[in-house]
Amino acid sequence: MNEEIEQEAERLIARHGTQAVAVANECVERARASGDMRAYDAALMVLTTIERSQQTS
Repeated sequence: MNEEIEQEAERLIARHGTQAVAVANECVERARASGDMRAYDAALMVLTTIERSQQTS
């Protein structure tokens, strides 16, 4: 699953650039609102990966 998380984070960064964190945060909120805990966990991992990536850039 880690590879999938990394790939999704990279895709969002490539597509949205500096707005990737905001887009990922929207995904987190949608997943939370839907009650899908697996999607929520995955979205949080993607968000965290993007945030870490931008801190090291």
